[in-house]
Amino acid sequence: MNVTTPTAENCLNVEAAIKSAARKVFLRDGLKGARLQEIADIAGINRAMLHYYFRSKENLFEMVFKEVIEKMYGRLNTVLRSSLPIREKIVAFAENFVCDALENPDLDGFFINEFAQHPELLDQLIFCNGKDRPMLLFKKEIEEANARGEIKADATMLIMNMLSLCAFPFVAKNMFQRMFSLSEAQMEQLIKERLTMIQQMLLDSVKAD
Repeated sequence: MNVTTPTAENCLNVEAAIKSAARKVFLRDGLKGARLQEIADIAGINRAMLHYYFRSKENLFEMVFKEVIEKMYGRLNTVLRSSLPIREKIVAFAENFVCDALENPDLDGFFINEFAQHPELLDQLIFCNGKDRPMLLFKKEIEEANARGEIKADATMLIMNMLSLCAFPFVAKNMFQRMFSLSEAQMEQLIKERLTMIQQMLLDSVKAD
């Protein structure tokens, strides 16, 4: 099949259409379940044009995954790298995580599924070569605050609690909605109200004697 080389004028528009379509399909179906033909159809192009831009499904997925990671965790990493006192950082982390997840409610489940099937993505796209690792820096910060007597907490356990308390309502959202007959709006309101509870639980868990 002949492929018409796109001009500089429409190149960005075509690429943006592909990215938008790919994001929709990958978030719904994951890497394994996504079909390139559906992505091409949604983007309004043929598969030859899709191949011209991204060569393979894996290349397209990696690009989408990286952009989603940067969007979802950009603010969290900013919090983790900040100079906030440790207690304020814990509170800010929970707030930013929940707010970001409310804006993108399907992402937590998507990440968990893809990391389970493709664990190498975690090293390749979150712990990028040559970059610092905000979560590991935060772990060290917790350990230092613990040594100074400012808090009392096992760093690994605290981080696991922070992530699980914030993420689980989104991962299990459909289950909770069915279990308690909650509408989308009711579930969102419940998560917002729960944020204050999560923050207090985390602060209580690190109280020094």
